[in-house]
Amino acid sequence: MQENEKEQSWLTKALRQPIVFGLAILFALYLLGNWMLSERQAQAHVSTLDLSPAKEVEWTDDLIAAQAEGRRHNKPVFIDFGATWCGPCQHMQTEVFYDPRVSDVLRRVICVHIDVDKDPTDASAYGVRGIPRMIMLTPQQETRMDVTGSMDAGAFSQQLHNAVGLAATDSAAAN
Repeated sequence: MQENEKEQSWLTKALRQPIVFGLAILFALYLLGNWMLSERQAQAHVSTLDLSPAKEVEWTDDLIAAQAEGRRHNKPVFIDFGATWCGPCQHMQTEVFYDPRVSDVLRRVICVHIDVDKDPTDASAYGVRGIPRMIMLTPQQETRMDVTGSMDAGAFSQQLHNAVGLAATDSAAAN
């Protein structure tokens, strides 16, 4: 118990020193400032995206061309990894992606469907181990969303809105 008291007294003594206390405060402020800067940069990037909607959801199976188009037009790229034999993938493709809450966001981004059986290279490049897997990338290839598994349209819509920086009401008002 005396050792614990000695350790506490050493720590207590050190923290009572103005220089140590001041350095601790400065370090905390430094960490907070870096966090705030990274959040501001992420938000500034999202606000510059071109999120104007297309008339309908357009899909491609060419990931490289989609990424180039995303950079060229400053649009996010949505990648859907799936397979024809996968029931949850078919649920997402036929029901969830065409729900108005979801399709409204998908019409604003570049959509790519990768069949993992036909294109195992792209699936491997993204470490796909389970399907359906949906990834949203910024034009600079930063991951903004990465989800695996089927979900209902409401939950998926919220994921998409968060990934592209739209409030749920923003997309409805823009139409």
